[in-house]
Amino acid sequence: MTGELVGTVTEEEKNEILVLYERKMGIEELAATLDSDLLSDDKKESLQDKMIAELGKVTVNMQLWWDRMYEKYRWKSIHGHKWNIDFQTCEIFLIE
Repeated sequence: MTGELVGTVTEEEKNEILVLYERKMGIEELAATLDSDLLSDDKKESLQDKMIAELGKVTVNMQLWWDRMYEKYRWKSIHGHKWNIDFQTCEIFLIE
């Protein structure tokens, strides 16, 4: 992974964000199916509304996780950069 290594998290902490990340990816993959002709317009709209709401919740929970980890570990931060986690190593990187 590119970027500057700024810290690590525990296996348990990594698993918390991994569950949220996988949920986010699942919602985004499901959103791609809304182009299907097998769904009525009403059903598409209903599913889209539910996905947007769920994606919003997941995004908030992911940000809360990052905020909590920052408070705990006080990683280096640079305006305009973001942290990224390597799920295999539990390492946190600062990237542009």
